[in-house]
Amino acid sequence: MSWWNFTPPEIKKPSNRTFFFGYGSLMYPMGINGRGMIHRYEWKDLNTARLKGFERSLCARAERRLYYGLREEKDVLINGTVFEVFDDYDYTRLMISEGAHPAFGASMVYKSVDVTKKIYNFDIIEDMKVFAVIPIFPTDKGIIPPHYVADVWFGIEKWGKDFQSEFAKTGGRRYDRSIIEAYIMSLRNEEEAFNPKGRKINKFV
Repeated sequence: MSWWNFTPPEIKKPSNRTFFFGYGSLMYPMGINGRGMIHRYEWKDLNTARLKGFERSLCARAERRLYYGLREEKDVLINGTVFEVFDDYDYTRLMISEGAHPAFGASMVYKSVDVTKKIYNFDIIEDMKVFAVIPIFPTDKGIIPPHYVADVWFGIEKWGKDFQSEFAKTGGRRYDRSIIEAYIMSLRNEEEAFNPKGRKINKFV
């Protein structure tokens, strides 16, 4: 998601060392580097980890499109990556790109949540906190963009087949024909949301 036409004020990192748990497009350098941050991430900047207490699904809606989000679910464990955000500027850009900056008000898609105590398979040091963005209004009503699913699926290939398999078993979608078919069906359903007079019926609310 992009919010490049709107520049909210800079906000401070919530901790001395601020890390994020990526569970969708934040799991690989190309996905992170498209968000306007100064630091350019490489694979060595990312570490695999697991998050407990949340399930992953395509449940975050922005402009009728669905993106990966989290829903609270006790005892569920999902895989992902952890990376550090190094300064206030980059933190602000990340929050803007995620639609999680407070300046968006009612248009916010995600909120940032402290998940430090729910992170596993990653060493937490004293002055470190880990955050994850969680959709404010999770929903399954919307269109799943095939290119987004493809970008994430192929973006995490470098982590290996076991990582990719665990991702698929914990709410991630494989990029296959079913995604294309679902997209075509969603477009047809959206087209049916218009009556003959061209007045739009909001069927995604």
